[in-house]
Amino acid sequence: MRAVSVIGVGCTAFGKLTGVGIKELAAEACAEALADAGVAPSRIQAFYLGNFSDMLARQGALAPMVANMLGM
Repeated sequence: MRAVSVIGVGCTAFGKLTGVGIKELAAEACAEALADAGVAPSRIQAFYLGNFSDMLARQGALAPMVANMLGM
């Protein structure tokens, strides 16, 4: 297994966020993490996103949607 590092973090607001979907929330947190790390989306070689929203928000393929929203 190769070594990895967390170099940036992002977080969305807590609470009831009416009218904001899971794709937008995930993209917001990811964009904030990229900005925090000082890394452009074009430099990302692999994108992994774990979620439990298939049952909750009917978004089983969230990772490619968020990656597309971020310009990856």
